[in-house]
Amino acid sequence: MKPQDFRSFLLPILLMLGLPLSAQAGNTYCKVNVYTAYTKAVNKGWQFKCHGSTFVPEHAFQAVSCQGKTPPFIPGGKYPVKGDFFTKNYEWPHLRNGWKFVKSSIEVSGGNWQLYGAKSGFTTGIVVKADITAPNTSFKRRLKSFKLVKNNGNCSKVYSEAF
Repeated sequence: MKPQDFRSFLLPILLMLGLPLSAQAGNTYCKVNVYTAYTKAVNKGWQFKCHGSTFVPEHAFQAVSCQGKTPPFIPGGKYPVKGDFFTKNYEWPHLRNGWKFVKSSIEVSGGNWQLYGAKSGFTTGIVVKADITAPNTSFKRRLKSFKLVKNNGNCSKVYSEAF
């Protein structure tokens, strides 16, 4: 089997297993367990907040979420909900040691969210916003997954190096 044939065969398997892949430029992409990142980051002073809802770390789902209920009457027809994840004292600290968030990898479930203010390869926290229009409705918006990238990074060190 030729080397290029072997890579073509192996690539879909690695992607299916969620294993890190190195790009041509030496970038290493690591899928991060949100709950593990949360616990490591909180221990180092990082903060997680929800506005218009309650922040809930979800061990069972290995995620974090903003949960709540809209009021019976919504003035203006929109109930704004915002999640600030990976902040420090209302500031936006940077990930450390060259790690960056991969914007396209951020996955939030439970309804429509808008990723706010992030550019590709950003190093500051994740901000998500939603306007909920249904009155007297329970909601849960869960940050399920994201990836971090670093030039010549090592996924086994992502939690200790990035936060």
